[in-house]
Amino acid sequence: MWRELGVNLLIHLIYFVGVLYLVGWGIHLLSRMFYRMLGGGRLICMATGLIGTPIHELSHALMCLLFGHRIREMRLYRFDRQSGVMGYVNHTYDRRNFYHIMGNYFIGIAPIFLGTLFLCLLMRLLVPDAYGQFSLYLSDFADWQAQGYVAEQFLGVGAVFISFLTVLLNAIHGWQFWVFLLLALCVSLHMSLSWGDIRSSLTALPVLIFLLSVIHIALYFLPGEAYGVFTRALNLAGAYLAGILLFSLALSLCSLLLALPIALLRRLCRR
Repeated sequence: MWRELGVNLLIHLIYFVGVLYLVGWGIHLLSRMFYRMLGGGRLICMATGLIGTPIHELSHALMCLLFGHRIREMRLYRFDRQSGVMGYVNHTYDRRNFYHIMGNYFIGIAPIFLGTLFLCLLMRLLVPDAYGQFSLYLSDFADWQAQGYVAEQFLGVGAVFISFLTVLLNAIHGWQFWVFLLLALCVSLHMSLSWGDIRSSLTALPVLIFLLSVIHIALYFLPGEAYGVFTRALNLAGAYLAGILLFSLALSLCSLLLALPIALLRRLCRR
């Protein structure tokens, strides 16, 4: 009994905590590499930030409102040359309020989650054929994950990456693709989590783990199939989340591929 509960809880924490942090860290590293390849790229950072930073900060602000936090000050875009900060949301909450504390997690990771949903919306509006094909691969990936097929889980990660790149290459002929790519790069380059975001979200982890544990235990002892339905639903939701986050990670990888020829040209010119 306890082994089954522990395994299921661990899987759900990996999906809804581990994967989010891992992708956020991965996007942060890829963004740093992108700007480093372009020699610092301050002007590029400021230019892409005109779109990416407001979406990043609005994600924080939306979650603040959903979890009852009070927004004291918000700057959607203001570049600070000394600190490099391009925007911020200052908020306060009741430290004795269970709901407010749990909100810190969702407020902290909001740019990754809502930024990725925004990218999916852009893809659906501007390159709908590519979005449709990608959705099919994503659905298969989620089914493999939810059913626990270990081999397909690893293959599915590669399939999502390959399918994403394939469907985008098939859509490269239209102007919509280039608009999508430009907007997507602006958003993805500014989705990375700052240390402040991570530190804020970590304060809510004990509350989140406790709440999820209580739900697991309570449903396990209910008669019928309640616990099985709950775990399968979370497995499927977690798999979709993992697949969609891979989508945003792939976009960040695309930014490196675009920066590579520019970086090579810069080196050749220096010689």
